[in-house]
Amino acid sequence: MLIGICCQILLPAASEGLFLVTEHVENTGVVRNYIRESRIPEIVDFIGRGDNPNNKLFMHALVEAAQNGNLTPEIAAAASGNESDFDRAMRGIS
Repeated sequence: MLIGICCQILLPAASEGLFLVTEHVENTGVVRNYIRESRIPEIVDFIGRGDNPNNKLFMHALVEAAQNGNLTPEIAAAASGNESDFDRAMRGIS
């Protein structure tokens, strides 16, 4: 049985070394149904709403890391895959 999914990436830290950014989702009842029915966009929406604090989108993790000073905004934006969405997320616009 699938318990959850975790994706990780190491990025150059704002100071020295590397910083780990993760995206994770817990396979709860609603997510299990979405997976069974191949309703992937609904999984992203569910995680984005923040209904389960154990789930985190990659974009949210990048924004949090940039706001906390762990990553530069430039590195985080480049890693996001969509710099426009990242810029909006940094301003609190979803």
